[in-house]
Amino acid sequence: MLKKLINKMPNQREAWFVITILLLLFLLLSLLLTDGHGWGDDFALYLKQAKNIAENHDYSDTGYIYNVREPLYSPKLYPPIYPLFLALIYKLFGLDFIKLKTVSVLFYVLYLGLLFIFFRKRFSFSISILVVILFGFNPEFFTELDQILSDFAALFFTMLAILAIEKFSQKTTVFQSILLAILFWLSYASRSAGIVLIPSFILYHLILNRKITIELMLTIGFAVILMTMQKLLLHEGAYFNFRLIFKDFFGTIFFNIGYYSKILAKSILRTDVLPIVLIFVFFVIGGIVLTLYSTKKIDFIFIFSFFFLGLLLIFPSIQGPRYIFPLIPISLMYGLFFLQKVIKNDQRIIPALLFLLIIGNVPEYGQMKKKAVEIQEATSPAAMSLYEFIDQFDEGGFYFRKPRALAFFANVHAGVIANDDLNQLETTISEADRLDIQYFVEDKKHLSRFKTIQELNQDKFLQIFENEGFFIYQLKDSN
Repeated sequence: MLKKLINKMPNQREAWFVITILLLLFLLLSLLLTDGHGWGDDFALYLKQAKNIAENHDYSDTGYIYNVREPLYSPKLYPPIYPLFLALIYKLFGLDFIKLKTVSVLFYVLYLGLLFIFFRKRFSFSISILVVILFGFNPEFFTELDQILSDFAALFFTMLAILAIEKFSQKTTVFQSILLAILFWLSYASRSAGIVLIPSFILYHLILNRKITIELMLTIGFAVILMTMQKLLLHEGAYFNFRLIFKDFFGTIFFNIGYYSKILAKSILRTDVLPIVLIFVFFVIGGIVLTLYSTKKIDFIFIFSFFFLGLLLIFPSIQGPRYIFPLIPISLMYGLFFLQKVIKNDQRIIPALLFLLIIGNVPEYGQMKKKAVEIQEATSPAAMSLYEFIDQFDEGGFYFRKPRALAFFANVHAGVIANDDLNQLETTISEADRLDIQYFVEDKKHLSRFKTIQELNQDKFLQIFENEGFFIYQLKDSN
């Protein structure tokens, strides 16, 4: 089947070369994966949902105690597409972290294949394949690849939707409209940020056609139906509410502009020194302006970037480069557009610069696995001893700074108490009662505000466990 598909391509040598590069990247990235996981406990909620699917349990029974006073910590459930793929691996191999992480590697390599197509429509073969290799060896992306996260499934389906829109935009049939709606949903059902595809497509379609068409209504209507069914059938809760956005609206925007500018520059140039960041941003903005000026039209990728960046800038939470992954290659694209215009007489400079960036990543590539191994705290011996002890408890909820990991490994109910409620004994006990929490787990390396409450009120809390990494305290009146 693959050979037949390649034979239909206009340049078969290019196709075989790209596939070879992608297979090598899959092998190299897979070899770097580590057996274990760090404390970012998003992975635990994904795994619990996947386990529920694999074992035919209630999908929403994750053990995580959702706290409406701390909505940004985690939603009740994550979107279902990534847990569905994890469930297939979990069903076959159980809790094998390396095989489970391979799901993300597979999606990322498939995304890199789409990224090649995206760049090849705009640049030469040499530039396009070097971009693929650059991101294949990018330390920022690998750091996330060694975790169980949905970002790479979302990257794949989002880029697939973008390419489909670019292909079908001139004249869309009913079948293509339905296909676009399914792709919009797959992106959204991988990460909720995929919702921006809908307003982006609406605006792009209106600019292109100057009217509301049946195809537009069909695409958007069917996509909204699929997304609504997902929310209703899975009983998903909101990640945040709008009062959090408007709590410090302009402060959040100004902070995020600086934060994500540094992330974009560092993800490509491996530095976030202010002068370099400013030069990079100048190149990106210059590329956008020159593209709009030379084409005299607004394309979909510009509109998508506008909506996606707008969502990031108002969102009052940051997670390193993860949230802005879709825009990193796009920012590089605009930067390269600008560079092409500046050095129009010598196009060999761009491949040479990309090659130097790739070489600059090689030393970090050699350190990636070592760095990943050093942060596997969630599966450390101390943590496993903690889970084993807690697994004996039949009832009573637990407070812990990483509750989803505790809920998954120890098979208990666990949640967080908002920091504002850990300032006083009265509010701590009140919130513990509301959330049905009777036990408090403290990480010796990352003590929370509860530890201060416990030390000031030792008559209220009984220590029932201690090992080299953790304490467990029980409310004395919760017997």
